[in-house]
Amino acid sequence: MSGSDDCCDEVPTSDLVGAAETLFDSISYHDETKATIGEFDRDVASVSQAVVELVAYQTERDALDLSPLQNTVDTEAIDELFDGRDGAPSTVTMTFLYEGLAVSLREGAVEAIPV
Repeated sequence: MSGSDDCCDEVPTSDLVGAAETLFDSISYHDETKATIGEFDRDVASVSQAVVELVAYQTERDALDLSPLQNTVDTEAIDELFDGRDGAPSTVTMTFLYEGLAVSLREGAVEAIPV
């Protein structure tokens, strides 16, 4: 995921619209890398939901206007991978391309960078 926090702007969650308003605890933007990072609670949303909402947010499109995420990755598999085992947080990280963005996943966060 992106580097230091000194190059990012925190977006107040009150400025978010739609599902992003309730899905993400915070969204930050890194000027240097053009990365948008959304942090979310896995008890509130699945990883696949967070990916779609963050990509829609970054591309300024409605989530329903995006191509189906399952055409890019196995959504059930990524949700299970990041679910953790025995209550422990997942240590898995992964990156894939979706809607012209490199999407990186880690426990509780999604990062999207234009490619």
